[in-house]
Amino acid sequence: MFTVIGGVVVSMNKWLEKAFAEQNNGENPQVAYNKALLEAPDDLEVLNAVGFYYFTIKKYDASLDLFVRAYHHMNQTAEGKKILFEHIYLVYYEPNIEQLREQYINNVQLLKNYAYNYIEDFSEFDQLPILCIPRTETEYYIYYKEYDQFGPVVSTNAIEQTASFSNDDCIISFNLFSTIT
Repeated sequence: MFTVIGGVVVSMNKWLEKAFAEQNNGENPQVAYNKALLEAPDDLEVLNAVGFYYFTIKKYDASLDLFVRAYHHMNQTAEGKKILFEHIYLVYYEPNIEQLREQYINNVQLLKNYAYNYIEDFSEFDQLPILCIPRTETEYYIYYKEYDQFGPVVSTNAIEQTASFSNDDCIISFNLFSTIT
């Protein structure tokens, strides 16, 4: 049995068939999908189907989490990874490119002007080895281009102190979403 979710044909395994049967018996679709996910949390078909379902009901952070899990699933095909990455890029990253680019350029300029900065060359935004894929307003996944892998969720709150330079009266800390202060 097959179904189309989010424009993608998803095959149906026993957990998804059970979820659809429950849904057809009057159960809330979200409850049915959640049951499938609870019963088969590591099943690739369930991860894909529930991820696309969550996306259609605008649970974008939960959807992205499932897409990343599906992307790294041991049974994921190259074509499946390509489809998932294109979807993630188009709906999570691309709408934020200009904001991320502007913030990166601002941060680089401030760092270049900082008296205790010894870095002379900064990469162009488009040449960075990572992509920051927003998960929420304060969390994002880092995608490592060279390794074709997503890192864990990173919070802007956790990074604020990561890159700090200090002297008697100056502390600079920055992240990708707010201006250097």
